[in-house]
Amino acid sequence: MSRTTRLKEKLFSYPYEICVERPLNYTEIYKKTENQPPVIRAAKAFAHHLANMNIFIDDDELLVGNRTSKNLGVILSIERGDAQNILELDGKKLTRRRIQKFLISDEEFKILKKKVFPYWRQNNIARQRIKLWIEKGLIRKQDIVAYYKPTPAIDTADVQGHMILGHEYVFKNGGLKGLKNKAKKFLKQAKDEQTQDFYNSILICCDSAINWGKRYQKLTLELSEKVDSQRKKELIQIAENCKNIPENSPQNFYEAIQMIWFIQCLAYISYGMGTMLAVGRLDQILYPFYVKDIKEGILTKDKAQELIEELLIKLYSSVVLIPNVVAPYANALGGDLQTITVGGINKEGNDATNELSYMILDSAFKVKAFQISIRIHKNTPNEFLNKALEGYKKVEGNYGAFYNDEIVIPALLKAGVTNEDAKDYGIIGCVEPAPSGNCLGYTGGNTITLPAVLEYTLNNGRSQFMFPNRLLSIETGDPTQLKTFQDFIEALKKQIVFNIDYIVKCVDAKDEVYFDWPDPFISLVVEGCLKKGKDITKGGSKYDFGSITVLGAGTFFDSLMAIKKIVYDEKLLSIDELVRYLNTDFEDHEEIRQMLINKVPKYGTDDDTVDLLAKEINEFICKEISKHKTVRGGDYRPNFVSYGAHCLNGGFISATPDGRKAKQPFSNGISPTNHRELKGPSAVFKSVAKLDHSLISSGSALNMRLHPTLIKNEESRKKLIEAIKTYFSLGGMHVQFNIVSTETLKNAQKISREI
Repeated sequence: MSRTTRLKEKLFSYPYEICVERPLNYTEIYKKTENQPPVIRAAKAFAHHLANMNIFIDDDELLVGNRTSKNLGVILSIERGDAQNILELDGKKLTRRRIQKFLISDEEFKILKKKVFPYWRQNNIARQRIKLWIEKGLIRKQDIVAYYKPTPAIDTADVQGHMILGHEYVFKNGGLKGLKNKAKKFLKQAKDEQTQDFYNSILICCDSAINWGKRYQKLTLELSEKVDSQRKKELIQIAENCKNIPENSPQNFYEAIQMIWFIQCLAYISYGMGTMLAVGRLDQILYPFYVKDIKEGILTKDKAQELIEELLIKLYSSVVLIPNVVAPYANALGGDLQTITVGGINKEGNDATNELSYMILDSAFKVKAFQISIRIHKNTPNEFLNKALEGYKKVEGNYGAFYNDEIVIPALLKAGVTNEDAKDYGIIGCVEPAPSGNCLGYTGGNTITLPAVLEYTLNNGRSQFMFPNRLLSIETGDPTQLKTFQDFIEALKKQIVFNIDYIVKCVDAKDEVYFDWPDPFISLVVEGCLKKGKDITKGGSKYDFGSITVLGAGTFFDSLMAIKKIVYDEKLLSIDELVRYLNTDFEDHEEIRQMLINKVPKYGTDDDTVDLLAKEINEFICKEISKHKTVRGGDYRPNFVSYGAHCLNGGFISATPDGRKAKQPFSNGISPTNHRELKGPSAVFKSVAKLDHSLISSGSALNMRLHPTLIKNEESRKKLIEAIKTYFSLGGMHVQFNIVSTETLKNAQKISREI
């Protein structure tokens, strides 16, 4: 059995566990530093935790670094409040639930309740956010639908994050020691106390992170004394790596890949769970080290492959603590996505595909537990595309996603990114493009649900399904007085404008709270913060963005088409009849629901009557979001991603005019509604490509399920490659496939039920 297989089998055998070390260590320091500046408190807590957390090394590991004291532990960022809220609400039920159990001993839970929870209960980001929402008149306390959900149309979670860490930036600046020396120079020039505090926090983080690396050097040398032969040599080499990094820049491929893992670990320890810290363009970062080491004979391709495979396994070993109510919708191992991007063009505009691009795909094939983000352009080698599609055959399911450089780069340019940085973009989280290593991407956690906004338009600012007669938005008039479809669209646009403005105000209030909850280590490893002398939470990075995620687009487009055709064009129903059917969930009127499903053109079938309507309203939404500025001085960007929220949020919304019943999921991402894309993949591609994706600079997700016969041999893969190229030439931004047979899915359901 190979090392990779052993490591993977161990990972899948580990239970999910809750680690109490970080909450205890952070609480201890925050209690002692109550009169000190927030950035100094954060740095001291980080340093104290790194010095005192348990570290360990598995017998098979070549890359070292653990984020918690557990083999598969969740990193509790107690200061944010989300983890404490889950633990206090769900408690020991977490250890007994059917999906994604999290283990915690009775003694550990008692420690949290006695030593941690009381201190943070009213003193965390979540509580301060809610308090500020109330103070600003954004909610009344009793109006909160759910913890993150001020209304059925709006969600804003207690995270910022969602960025690509600056691995190349750290490498090129001499490692943490080099950045420390830069901070010292800036400190001497700092004129105000706040800036001085920032640079002092950076120095604390540098020293503590360097010492953390030395702890692993010491541990590996101690372990090497207890073993012999091959493992002894491996441990001595690991110790040599840790002697140099993360203090200094890596000198070879092995040190470079170890340094990447160290920085990922340290960043997650600093920030905690749920932040989606992407690796970036791994093939580009590592390639100079690979070429040099191969040439000098100190690295073999097999060893490089083994190290990449281990890195993928480690990046996948992340878990997020989620409430019992959400567990059925978001329960995957690896859910805190640390995305890797390969391929694309380089900063000079030339094809950047290299040998490591292929090797990373091979590693993903072998690990079978990691999705790779694959950048392609008009000159991407067909050999590389064929290799990428071959992975779907080997993995079965969804292992890779494709991104169109010819659309993503112009979209980033429109968002204010320089030409050089736009060409060097990477992917964050699910599908979100951003500049690499110099940007607070902030691409997730804040959503607007379009079917809810449509429901408000049909009910004069109310939801008869969730909160009968309670005003949740603005009043845009009795829908029976909207005499033409254009009148209806104008009312809908007013609702869209109000709700976008509303979520921006909610997010801005959260971001104001974050001014007092800085993250100096993240600021250390993202370009811009040192130069500006500002924490990333205050706009320190070179680029600063906020994103509004738009949910339920396909459902929304089909619903608008149904209203236009059935109510206004053909007058088969009056608008008050339609509203009555929707608010009663089509009770005793299945024939009306079937008419809405079958007699109306659907988005995803290459029908201009619905596609051009979708294009018009989509442009309005994107431009409206892009008008807004973050409180840090950056720009808001739209994205169309679902990350499972289309299932969860569907539970809050009444039936929709496309025939969807109440409480059912919406369409996902920018995709058509499931079972409405009846004219095949080509029609889906054509419909989606009619939207202006250059306005969606924070990403759009097109998910497609295909049958395995489409990739069974090289000839069939060539046809799929041409289909992808055609879609991208038409203006599509992204596509990812679930290539799995119905038989396989039914077997998976059967096994799941048995378990």
